[in-house]
Amino acid sequence: MITPEQCKQREEEQAHKDIVRKGIEMQMRGGIDRPRAKLYWQTHLPNLPAEIVAEVLAYHLPTTQEIEHALMKDLLISKR
Repeated sequence: MITPEQCKQREEEQAHKDIVRKGIEMQMRGGIDRPRAKLYWQTHLPNLPAEIVAEVLAYHLPTTQEIEHALMKDLLISKR
């Protein structure tokens, strides 16, 4: 059975992950300019556990292979 403390810890971890994901998504979609992105990260990064940030970056950012695949797909579609 999960204790209330464990439940609270899981909720906090999820909230931290959501903050990092939101920042990454805003930047990757171009929904935020660099000065605002800098302010976003300056505000949030000091309060986030490094292991949470590392996990989200590792699993949320596209790999080089995924980027290359997307670019090749777009190139092939545009040649039709």
